Amino acid sequence: MTNWYKTGGAAQHWRKLALAALLAGGSAAAQAQGLDYAASAAQNLAGTYTDLGTTGTAITMANNDDANSAVIPIGFSFTFNRTVFTDFTVNTNGFIKMGTTAPSAANITNYIAAPDLNIIAPLGGIDLAGALNQTTSPTEFRVATTGVAGSRVCTIQWENLADKTAQFATIQFQAKLYEGTNRIEFVYGTWTAGTAAPLGVGFLVGLKGSSSQFTDRLFAQKASSATAWTTTVFATESGGLIPSHFARNTFLPDAGRTYRFTQVACAPAAGVYITPTATTAQVVFSGPSNGAGYSLIYGPTGFNPATGGTTVAATASPANLTGLSPATSYQVYIRTNCSATEQSPLAGPFALTTLCSPVAVTTFPYTENFDGVASGTLPCGIVVANTNADSVSWKNRRTVPGGAGPIVVAASGVNGLTYYYNEDGATPGNDWFYTPPLLLRTGNRYQLSFKYRNSGSNYTEKLEVKYGTSASPAGQTATLWKDEAIAAPAFLTAGATSTIPVVPIVPTATGNYYIGFHVYSDADKFFLAIDDLQVTATAITGTSAALDYAINVFPNPSAGFFNVEIKGANAKGAMQVEVLNSLGQIVHSASVRDNQLNKLDLSNLAGGMYVLKVKSGNDFSVRNISIQK
Repeated sequence: MTNWYKTGGAAQHWRKLALAALLAGGSAAAQAQGLDYAASAAQNLAGTYTDLGTTGTAITMANNDDANSAVIPIGFSFTFNRTVFTDFTVNTNGFIKMGTTAPSAANITNYIAAPDLNIIAPLGGIDLAGALNQTTSPTEFRVATTGVAGSRVCTIQWENLADKTAQFATIQFQAKLYEGTNRIEFVYGTWTAGTAAPLGVGFLVGLKGSSSQFTDRLFAQKASSATAWTTTVFATESGGLIPSHFARNTFLPDAGRTYRFTQVACAPAAGVYITPTATTAQVVFSGPSNGAGYSLIYGPTGFNPATGGTTVAATASPANLTGLSPATSYQVYIRTNCSATEQSPLAGPFALTTLCSPVAVTTFPYTENFDGVASGTLPCGIVVANTNADSVSWKNRRTVPGGAGPIVVAASGVNGLTYYYNEDGATPGNDWFYTPPLLLRTGNRYQLSFKYRNSGSNYTEKLEVKYGTSASPAGQTATLWKDEAIAAPAFLTAGATSTIPVVPIVPTATGNYYIGFHVYSDADKFFLAIDDLQVTATAITGTSAALDYAINVFPNPSAGFFNVEIKGANAKGAMQVEVLNSLGQIVHSASVRDNQLNKLDLSNLAGGMYVLKVKSGNDFSVRNISIQK
């Protein structure tokens, strides 16, 4: 069996960490502090690269490949993310760690996934080594603190490195720390191209603060390797992905290219995640510890938040926007209010498109493969509920990042509806999506089928499928299917005859119903994809109708003792009951009788979900039962 791994190196090493294009796992804080360097305050500038030459001190390293330096003094007090530092250590792979504790390993490339905090990375994410020709291009690491007290600058320089993919033969870059302002600059020198065919290399360029929260990070993002370094922008994570800085040997940095990070006293909101309905939207975000309140400004796409839009005040996340128009595009900005006189720069714009106003499905079969709209867009009538108000939920997409490359999450076509885990390492899944209203009529049996998959047995997922009269958790009153140990590295089909059967819907009243898919996986899992939904309708005739209407199982759940009440099944002779476990194995069988209260003792079975099947001749009816001990 194939198992898929989160992005990164050996699976066991990264068991609790998200890697490369992912966020880091970690302990969830009660209040995310937020990095005090903002994307809106960062700049991409043309500048001058001044090689240190013999200025300062050469930094001794054990080797030019994977090594940490000894503790090095800055030469002044530098405040990084509200903590004062006077020292740092250098890693050969393009970053420094503030403080007197060395990085946890010498061979770290993905500093985001590592447990280390307070990282400043002008060129992280890729395994660097010394240049191939050490005679003409000797590798050196150097530090120099220059200037007068109060406005000194500490410059850390990496000289004549190369990446192991041979995109770049020689690499030069610096990190600069400024006294007083606590400004940080990354300055890039003259690079020379390597011999490899042009191919994008994904660096991680940015800052990691004093926690493993995604709100404590900021990145320089260059989305394409085939663009100039002048196109770099600054961003935080969105939708579970780290903004990478892609480069290749045909697009080298212009000498002196500078990325400047300026400290702000009132940090803007980060980790923004918007869940729309037809007329409302829930906006989830994380703010700084000194955030006293927030102003959300929204308006039509392209509006100017300084002169237009509607402002909604919020004291904390989540905030709700109301009175929106269906199927309409908006933009949202968020301002942190730290005091009456201190506000953050605006965070945003964040795109928001409200859902359509769905029309009830009246003809069957109803099908949905999520391919009729662009990735990132929900089909009309599909509604997502971010019940736990975190920064992730169900999303229509084609792939998710994996250790060996993108993992396809579409069973057919181009898209699948996918839940991708919260990489704070502590928040379990609690997210729903619902079908459009389905007009179900009495006298019919409706059978749901769908395809599902996850990464395999390394990160098992939990899913329950229910239905009810409203698209809300409270309105979903009957369970159709449930599996708390999904381990499917390839798509499986859940339906009437699957290992865990999907219970048919036999409505007792004609009306609109909704089918809800609820992911409730444990924290720090991976992904769960759903595709190719289908609901078929069959008119009920004869004994099958009697079975569906005649059977009542209670109490459910129970400790193992169930009553199977059968009234009016019109069965001829004894009926059979079978109990199946999650593997489809029959773990109990017995005879039951029509027009009788039948006692079922399953107390010897382990707690969990089971399928109870009542058979009468060639007809059968199934129920999901739960044993809780």
